[in-house]
Amino acid sequence: MLLFHSLAFAAPKQHVVALGKWTSIKWSQDDEGKPMDVKVRPLYVDARTKEFTVGPAHDVTERTFVVQRMFRLNDSLPQDPGPTHWRWERGGWLLVDRVSG
Repeated sequence: MLLFHSLAFAAPKQHVVALGKWTSIKWSQDDEGKPMDVKVRPLYVDARTKEFTVGPAHDVTERTFVVQRMFRLNDSLPQDPGPTHWRWERGGWLLVDRVSG
């Protein structure tokens, strides 16, 4: 009983949050526009890629920051032959806690 009681008050696990290396991608805002080069970078939590981000990170507090999300969409239909067509889309803002991830 004492063993379970001491585990209930254990400190929460800390996570390691980091932004990765910049990578250039081709991104077009619409289907007819010319693709332009945009730099994205992965957001790592405990050495695992959780999201892709674009633009600089903005500190909100010393514990949190915000960064804009970039994600890939599968733009192929199931009946389309050939390779899968992926496209990048700009997403909303992510609020990231440096301690909890």
